[in-house]
Amino acid sequence: MFTNVPAVPRGDAVNVLLVDSLNTLREDQSMVRDHLIAFLKTTQPGTPMAIFALQTKLRLVQGFTGDSATLLAALENKTTGAPW
Repeated sequence: MFTNVPAVPRGDAVNVLLVDSLNTLREDQSMVRDHLIAFLKTTQPGTPMAIFALQTKLRLVQGFTGDSATLLAALENKTTGAPW
């Protein structure tokens, strides 16, 4: 059975992080990366978040999870991670 409904309790907020490489200057992307990593390290455990990357197309980097280590690993993945 397949569903696209996230396993998040009703009423809770969910967060989407968008890494915008289409409209961000290349020289600013390393700063964005550093700030994003610092932000993820300070989020409260269990905060549902997903990461998308925008280049010429919108791409899912990591679906919703409350585990910041999973989000960080997805960003750093050389094949499917953020486009830095």
